[in-house]
Parts: sequence; structure tokens; C-alpha cells
Amino acid sequence: MASESSVRHIFATNLKWYMDKHHMNQNELAARTGASIGAVSNWLNEINEPRSGMLYKLTEIFECNPSDLLEDKTKSPSSKENGPSAEDEGPSAEDEGPSAEDEGISPIKRDALDRIMRASDDEARMLMDILVAWQKNKNPAGKGGADD
Repeated sequence: MASESSVRHIFATNLKWYMDKHHMNQNELAARTGASIGAVSNWLNEINEPRSGMLYKLTEIFECNPSDLLEDKTKSPSSKENGPSAEDEGPSAEDEGPSAEDEGISPIKRDALDRIMRASDDEARMLMDILVAWQKNKNPAGKGGADD
């Protein structure tokens, strides 16, 4: 199972990658999201992760999917092209960023993410809480079924 600290680490790594890609510092991200500078610092320092409504704002700012911020993009062979890797903490000029399509997300996950993006704030919060809980409990070795 993925621990809470590993989920926070994955989120912080992906958030840093997107901030670098968009040439954004903590103060700018705080201003764009309406979060406090302390909250942004806590995300980046792996102290906590944002709630679903804030995660939605981040996906709008960075033009990405929630999975691009929540899932580990460093384990696939093509991760250099799609986002942060263990060897390369930041993007190179040709990087496109993590992509749900490139990572082979199952139709069930894609449908869930699409529903979250179309949901009301309360529904999105509930669905994101479910997604985060699922991510925390996911088998890190990826030995589960096709929808893991």
C-alpha cells in the first residue's frame, strides 16, 4: 500500500514540476489559487496535500488532469518525456509534462476523473476524497488489476 507520506511526496514532486514548467514560484501559485503561502509551502514540503476544490484549481492553472498531480509518473519508461523522473527533478525544454493519455489510464479511471471535473464543488470534493483514499491504498507494485 502507498503510505500517506509517499502520496504527499508524489504530489509535491509533480507540483514542483508543473511550477517549474510554468515558471511559477510559491507566492505566485498562492495568489493564483487563493491559498496561503503557508499552505503552498506545506504542499511542497510534503506536510499535507490540498483538498479537492484546491486540486481542481491547480488542474485549471496547470491545464492538467488530477491524476497528473496525484500519480507517480517516474516509474514508466517514457517518464522523461511525460513528467518528472527520479533522475531529473525538473523538466527539460522539450518536456510536455505528465499526461493521463500517455500513461495508459484505464477507461474506468478516465471516466472517474472526467466526472470529477464536471461535478459541483461538493460532488468534486467527495469524488476527490475517494480518489485520494484509493491512491493511498493502491498497491505500489502495481500488481493489481487493470484498473489499479
